[in-house]
Amino acid sequence: MARKRMIDPGIWDSEQVMKLSPLGFKLYIYLISQADDEGREKLCYPMMTSRVFPFGGCDETAVRAVLKDMGMGNMKLVQLYEVNGSEYLVHPNWKTYQKIDRPTLSRLPPPPPLDESSTSPRESFVTNGIEEKGIEEKVSGKPYAVLVREVIEYLNAKTGRSFSVKNRNTAVHISAREREGWELEDFKAVIDAKVKEWGPDPKMSAYLRPETLFGTKFDSYLAVAKSGMKMVVSDGYPTCPKCGKPTTGRRSGEGGGRYLYTCPCGGSVVA
Repeated sequence: MARKRMIDPGIWDSEQVMKLSPLGFKLYIYLISQADDEGREKLCYPMMTSRVFPFGGCDETAVRAVLKDMGMGNMKLVQLYEVNGSEYLVHPNWKTYQKIDRPTLSRLPPPPPLDESSTSPRESFVTNGIEEKGIEEKVSGKPYAVLVREVIEYLNAKTGRSFSVKNRNTAVHISAREREGWELEDFKAVIDAKVKEWGPDPKMSAYLRPETLFGTKFDSYLAVAKSGMKMVVSDGYPTCPKCGKPTTGRRSGEGGGRYLYTCPCGGSVVA
């Protein structure tokens, strides 16, 4: 039985995944859940069909067609391959999106080398819905790759670290915020504010990283940064970025010594 798997938040930003039919999306999530610790799985269409569609609505022939489409043309969600007459599937870059403690080596044969120029469903792919080639797509007039490079270079300069501009997970976070309308100066404002706030604290400085700074709390961080408010006020409760008053709600653990503070106005902040 497969171990617990994670679904990367970036899956909801994937044009490929969002183009799947409801049946295709259900099948894709099933495939992620059933892969071994190296992202491989042996395909058994009768079993797959009965598990994913126990009440009908999709037969084995349709499942084969949907799975084939996932690896073809502009979809490229998986890589299909055959070894000694048996059919297999692999989620490439699996280890980038699945954090597995003490992984077990796969007992399944590895896929053959990829031919990047091929349009075969067995040759090119995307993992967990994160487009590998879509980073260059232009949004708001600026290619993702340019914005990613500028943001990461600025973060490295401010923190003295060496985060890679080629990290796909980093690109997903930054491009997601760019789609929300945030620009380079907004990223710099968050970086500056958090370096000033967290930098002197050895424990909190560990969170000066792309996945924390540019994640789903980015707008809260930016609101505080632009207002010039300090996060922590009387009684240890931070200022609400929405109304500017001290938060009063109960705090729940966010991990890493951080907490989620809520405010009657509906705002919230992590500190």
